Amino acid sequence: MLMHVSRALVSGLRRAGAGGLIVVGGAGSLRQGGARHLGNPRFPAEYEPLALAHAQTRDYFLTVAGLDWIYAFPAQLIEPGERAGVFRIVGDELLYDADGSSRITIPDYAAGIVDQLENPAAHRQQITFACWPAGPAGGRTGHERGGAAR
Repeated sequence: MLMHVSRALVSGLRRAGAGGLIVVGGAGSLRQGGARHLGNPRFPAEYEPLALAHAQTRDYFLTVAGLDWIYAFPAQLIEPGERAGVFRIVGDELLYDADGSSRITIPDYAAGIVDQLENPAAHRQQITFACWPAGPAGGRTGHERGGAAR
């Protein structure tokens, strides 16, 4: 279903002459030490179909030419909370903080997406948003990006 909707969306955007879009995904298709998080034995089985659908859809977007897109993924846990205004952005790797958790608040995730709409730094790629500061565990890489308070 997700793939069908994505193909129809790309077709409609092309017909409309739109330049791009941001797709919102879930953390299951992110990588953890090179392997997809959904392959982890602790990954909840009930989320596997959706995570796999997002992974396949992201792979489809990698083949889409002539349209600028971003596939935006939250950390493993996206939760209500106060907006900190500072978060970390990387590619397709699951990020962890110093306590070993992977999380972001809904307001920070939303701010990160709006920031990409207003000042796109990513093009035709998957990006992941997570809380800041992130710990050094697992050799996580990426650049820090502070979200301005809105």
